[in-house]
Amino acid sequence: MDERIPLIVFADRDLEWSLSLRKQLRERGLKVSEANSSRRLLDLIRQTPPDLIVLGDTLDELGGRLLSGLIQERSPGTRIIRVIGAKERDPAEPGPADNVLCTATRRASSQQLAATIERVLTCAPRGTQRAKAPLVICVDDDEVFLKSLARIIRRQGYRVLTYEDPEVALEELPLLRPDLLILDVLM
Repeated sequence: MDERIPLIVFADRDLEWSLSLRKQLRERGLKVSEANSSRRLLDLIRQTPPDLIVLGDTLDELGGRLLSGLIQERSPGTRIIRVIGAKERDPAEPGPADNVLCTATRRASSQQLAATIERVLTCAPRGTQRAKAPLVICVDDDEVFLKSLARIIRRQGYRVLTYEDPEVALEELPLLRPDLLILDVLM
């Protein structure tokens, strides 16, 4: 089994908003890198393709949607979470690239963003997203059942995100736009 430590790259002109989040992820044993320009980000991708890029909305002259496409072209297995500020008009539209999994806002706490990052890292094995598999979200308060259900669905080739807390699922649902939602009706 692959025990490789995932690499996460935070890319934004001003990375101060992510300081506590990056620290939290490093404490959890993940590799974290930073890029404050599109050029630096593309250089990092060329050296070592990351598992995940947390892409801010103020990186530089290249827009997030164009940059997402360039990232997908150079590293098809790298997933992206776009993090937007209050100024962006349409947070529900992640972008044209297949590897943009979801969009989050900077208003989210570092704990919420860290949980989202960990869910995204477990949603599909690296390198399997050449064609965007349907996204299935599972919500259940039974942790053992939820893990088992997610494992079964992933084995069929789907991307899966799981939630034990229905309130968090409700908050993130409009941003994720899943293809299917499996919900425990007795929660």
